[in-house]
Amino acid sequence: MGKKETSKRAIYIDTFHCKMCGTCMEESPETFTMNEFTQMPEVAEDVVEVDDSVRMAVVMCPTKCIHVEGED
Repeated sequence: MGKKETSKRAIYIDTFHCKMCGTCMEESPETFTMNEFTQMPEVAEDVVEVDDSVRMAVVMCPTKCIHVEGED
């Protein structure tokens, strides 16, 4: 099984539906961080490298509130 190609894309977290489970930060800590002010997860940069850890965070999110630009 080959690795999927990485690409830079924008990622959006629907914080309205987020249940703050922390799965995204566990799966891809270099991409997702905790906003100290809002106490909600956020994406570390405007455009990030979408690799296997980011894809796993998207798949494992229980509320499916992480969206990658150009992917369904």
